[in-house]
Amino acid sequence: MKKTNLILIIFTFFCIKANFVLADEEIACEEIIPEPEILFEASYGKLNYNREKSREEITEIGKEFGVVEKGLFAAGLSTINISWEISIDTINHISQTSGDVCVIPVKINMFLGYENPTIYIDKNLKEDTCEYDVVLRHEQTHQQINKTALDYFAIQIEQMLPQVGKEVLPRKAESLTELAPVNEEISKEYISFVEPMVETFKAKLKEEQKKLDSLENYQREGALCKEIKHVESTNEK
Repeated sequence: MKKTNLILIIFTFFCIKANFVLADEEIACEEIIPEPEILFEASYGKLNYNREKSREEITEIGKEFGVVEKGLFAAGLSTINISWEISIDTINHISQTSGDVCVIPVKINMFLGYENPTIYIDKNLKEDTCEYDVVLRHEQTHQQINKTALDYFAIQIEQMLPQVGKEVLPRKAESLTELAPVNEEISKEYISFVEPMVETFKAKLKEEQKKLDSLENYQREGALCKEIKHVESTNEK
């Protein structure tokens, strides 16, 4: 019996909002030290339970994403969508003498979390049985690992963002027509700082989930119901 975790990855979205202001005095763009406001949100999503799928259907869901090995069947499955996005608000200082535009990040908005966390349990497993309880507990443990990992890495990433805000310096555009490529440079630099931490989060999460899905743990869980049945059978004699 194979019970495993399924992780789906959502693409990252990045957008920039900009406002325009005329500079009251001439300040070199490279001399401006940005201190953008940080707005960070993390969410676990609402956990759903699905008892409508058979063991074969659950197995097929796992196979589609390469998480159920050939020859094995999944009586339970835990799935999540990992989602993150970052957007930047900027102010564009326009020089009244040269016409140059200094693009300054003033706010970082970031989201990290899960969408549609779901536990699938074979519809043919009867509730209030040892087998059902073992599968349910296993999949709930997967979701608890998801929660614990998000709690930890959300703090790490949120604490990193103020430093990222200081590292990504304002950019100069010689005219308003050059704003698009300048904004693209800013977005790429923010992503270059944040994405490695998110990828580390994904890798560590996968690593922790594999520990639960080890052969030793499967054997230990499989033996639980056998032991209970053996004790019950012995008591009846």
